[in-house]
Amino acid sequence: TMQRGVWQLKRVHFQFSDWEGSSRGLRDFFAQQLPSWVEKHPHLLVTAAMKRNKHPVVVAEYLNGAKRPLSLRNLGVRDILARLDYLHTQTGTPAKRLQAKQKYSDVLSVQGMWNPFTRID
Repeated sequence: TMQRGVWQLKRVHFQFSDWEGSSRGLRDFFAQQLPSWVEKHPHLLVTAAMKRNKHPVVVAEYLNGAKRPLSLRNLGVRDILARLDYLHTQTGTPAKRLQAKQKYSDVLSVQGMWNPFTRID
């Protein structure tokens, strides 16, 4: 997501295996889609590291220092693109729960809402 004209995602790091079967989709993604995806996102630093006998993982790093790893195990090229789009639209901050109005009773007050001038005579 862009905030104040600055993309929040700054780096994408792929970890994969050149031998493991669960990395096949990521290897296909590298061969087919990665060059065009990098051209669409010139603000990103894209790196890759080979780690044998490990499942494929993408680690997204955001401007606020947050790192978010996502597994790419046994995913196809389209699913990997969907995961990258998901990471690209996030801000890196955890989701916050919205504060709802606390409701203590179903019956509204007969006296009305309190205000600072309630007890002034």
